Formats: sequence, C-alpha cells, structure tokens
Amino acid sequence: LIGREVTDEFDHKLGLARRLQATGCEAAFAPHFFSVEDALAATTSEPGALFFIKPPGQTGGDGISIVRRSELMTARLDGDFVIQQAVQNLALIDERKFVIRYFALIHAGNLYLHRRGAVVLHHVPYDRGS
Repeated sequence: LIGREVTDEFDHKLGLARRLQATGCEAAFAPHFFSVEDALAATTSEPGALFFIKPPGQTGGDGISIVRRSELMTARLDGDFVIQQAVQNLALIDERKFVIRYFALIHAGNLYLHRRGAVVLHHVPYDRGS
C-alpha cells in the first residue's frame, strides 16, 4: 500500500484544488472556489446553483455542508475550507448515477492503464430535484 505521507497530498481538498488551478487542470473537475465572494461572482447567471463546503483534510463525506447559492453568504465556514460547485446536469445511465473506474500505475515517469475498467451503476434512480 501507498503510505499516507504520499496520499495526504492528494486527499487534502484545499491543496488539491490549488494545485489543479495552478497547473491549468481545474476545468476537468467541478469548479472550486476559495472564497464565498468568488463562488457568488462565478455563478451570477445560476441562481439555483448548489455548493459543497468541504473541510480540506476529511474524507468519506465527513464535515461537508450542502448549501444553495442564496444561502452561501450566511453559511457557517469554520477555519480552512474549499467551496465546490455541485454538478447538476449529471450524465446518467437508465436514470442512475454511475462511476467509471480504471486502474493506473505511474512508474519511472510512465503511465500504465489496466486493459479493463469497471462501471459501477448506483441502485436507486437519481432524483434531479434532491
């Protein structure tokens, strides 16, 4: 297994969002913001936008708040945080969310992808209004 001293750099949400932005890769992911003002400015044409307010060092959904754009100014923000805009126009398979997983290995500067991937289909149909 890979030690936490290696993976922590990528698990830390605030640090990862900053690295994605610094390298010009953030467009491949849901938009991240470092202040309420930036999130509001970027979504002026999206009054129904939803946001996840995430503590940077936690995983598994711990400590995450979900707020509407109209609630963002009054949301409780403790310490360090990152604001991620929710993707609301999800691609679905048979009205269900899905995850595509590939296994990759990076060794000596080379990227190797396993020839097989997996699609995990959620059991419950997705409610776009939830």
